[in-house]
Amino acid sequence: MRRREETSASRAHTAAQRGAPPADPTLQRLLWLADVIARNDPAEQEKIIKFNSLLANCVIFHTALDMTAVIRQYAADETATAGQAA
Repeated sequence: MRRREETSASRAHTAAQRGAPPADPTLQRLLWLADVIARNDPAEQEKIIKFNSLLANCVIFHTALDMTAVIRQYAADETATAGQAA
């Protein structure tokens, strides 16, 4: 079994050296983005930067929504607990 894994790893390394596209779609996208940036096309680079900025803003907004929901839940629990102690 170990020999099979070594052979598989060796083949993957050889394919990577030959410039074969990786099997992982995420890695393929990252390599595509690196290729676009390497071509120094300002319009394409601007599109990538805008997309990355939009994606980061979406993540920040989603995190803020999650935090707000948790804080509201804590506030509601605290109010209910304070009413029972009295």
